[in-house]
Amino acid sequence: MAENSTKDPQDSTEEHGADDGVSGEVAEVAEAAEAAVAAVAAEAAVAAEAAVAADVGAEQAFFAGPDGGEDEVDPELVKLPRRRRKRRHPVISLVVIGLAVYLMYFLRQDIGFFIEPGEPTVLGDGAAAIGRGALRHNSHVKLEGTPDRKNALIIESRAGGFDSFFRLMGTGNRLFVQKHREGRATDDDIGTVHAGQLVRFDSLPYAQSLKDYLAKRMTTAHDLSFTAVKAGLAGGGKRAQLKDVKGERLTLTPDSTIWINVAFPDEWVVQFSRHAFATAEQAQQELARRLEGLSIPAAPEDEASRIFWRFVVLAEPDQFAQLRVRFKVELLDGRPRFDVVRRQVSYSARFNQLKAQGDALEIDAADPTFPSRYVRRSAAGPSGPDGGAEVKAASLVAVKDQRPRIPASSILYISTSSPFAVPDQAMVLLMDRAPGDNWYYLLLYLVLAAFVCLNLVTLVLRLRSRGEESG
Repeated sequence: MAENSTKDPQDSTEEHGADDGVSGEVAEVAEAAEAAVAAVAAEAAVAAEAAVAADVGAEQAFFAGPDGGEDEVDPELVKLPRRRRKRRHPVISLVVIGLAVYLMYFLRQDIGFFIEPGEPTVLGDGAAAIGRGALRHNSHVKLEGTPDRKNALIIESRAGGFDSFFRLMGTGNRLFVQKHREGRATDDDIGTVHAGQLVRFDSLPYAQSLKDYLAKRMTTAHDLSFTAVKAGLAGGGKRAQLKDVKGERLTLTPDSTIWINVAFPDEWVVQFSRHAFATAEQAQQELARRLEGLSIPAAPEDEASRIFWRFVVLAEPDQFAQLRVRFKVELLDGRPRFDVVRRQVSYSARFNQLKAQGDALEIDAADPTFPSRYVRRSAAGPSGPDGGAEVKAASLVAVKDQRPRIPASSILYISTSSPFAVPDQAMVLLMDRAPGDNWYYLLLYLVLAAFVCLNLVTLVLRLRSRGEESG
């Protein structure tokens, strides 16, 4: 058993020598393979560089000229039409500029008002300001004036809501006020102090429509003096040019209507409240009781009243004092039971029906609507003891004058009317407007100005390039 497991040392040495020979051969083969791979890689790199160099050379040769010098433009390419960029026609630029300038012109009033002082200029009474020539277009002002509430208009506003439009009394139709209101019906009171933007009437976009409407609906009242009417009648009641008491000129035609308000001397009215006296008989009995002992005739007035029983009395100046004592005011439920007032009547006639007779006006017309004149008449009673007629108390009789004669001293006022006209210098106060309210108008104005400048520069450059191309 021991012999089988023992090896000869010489045999081991031989085996090791054989193994070393094999390993050396493998190493040599590996080294040869690496050298071959490196050689192939080097050859591939050289080939790649050669290919790149060839491509660059071919490209340079393609773009080079026939003689290999600098590039030259192919004559055939020069003959090809060049594509032009589509540009805007100058006329379009002019139209756009014109539109922008128009909008700027339309905004000029708002821009001018924007630079006004924040505090309004106090002008005081509007009529006095007109007389001083203190009204300036597009200014921020504050003034006073009594509104003509009776003839006020309600205009539907473009910005929503409504506007009240009215004139100020005593300004000769030269000063109007426009005030914004939220609804057609409003509880806002129209006062006598007005502040805002003052502009010309004609600058309103609806100025002509307002003028036409006012001319159809309203008239202008004129108070005339007796002297002016008498001078106008010197032409026989034909067309006459004269001035009213305010100095405004007007023209009277033969058909112009003249109103004459009169208070005749010694004619008074004792009026009894219907609240205190249920019937006319009760009022007449009270009148007779209080006139007892006075030689003052009385008669019922022929013009009825809804709230009074009215009686006309004739009282001389010395009798009137006694009349006032007899009819001293007495109150019933806070209202007077009776009162004494001067009798006033009104006549209406055409201008060609009037005649000036000294210091009186005569109306050459028989009009049944003329007021009555009350005439004192004495009544004669039966014969007395001496055979003479017994004189009874005088009575009053209402008489219609066929040709009334009105003394100048009895005339309270003479008036007429003319078609309503808005003078060329009329102004409108747009209430509650302040300079800083419409700041965005300034921003819009600047944008439009920049737009105009940009289009002008573009237009100039376009025209200049066209000139160079044509040259």
